[in-house]
Amino acid sequence: MSSILTRFDHKRFEIVFFGDNCILNEHVENWPICDVLIAFYSIGFPLEKAEEYVLLRKPYSVNNLKMQRDIQDRRKIYSILKANKISVPKHIFVSRDSYNGNFPESEIIEADD
Repeated sequence: MSSILTRFDHKRFEIVFFGDNCILNEHVENWPICDVLIAFYSIGFPLEKAEEYVLLRKPYSVNNLKMQRDIQDRRKIYSILKANKISVPKHIFVSRDSYNGNFPESEIIEADD
């Protein structure tokens, strides 16, 4: 992310880092107000709070926060790629969470050799 931020003209843009303490411990009402938000999900990042902030303050969101939830699930990524007619490699999914994708039902039968 720091590579992206170095490309901004700092005479025209004020870059404000919210910081871990703010993001993790403050209510979104207390986060700095901004016109444009760039937020990348990482482990421990409170995506729900970032989505709440966008609903509250309505900044221009450079990246789609709702889509960041989808990119955490390979099944959703493959569905999105297929829906946009982008080829995907042969693959198999093992779903243990009752995923409701557009994949045909299949059955696995285990047996002794």
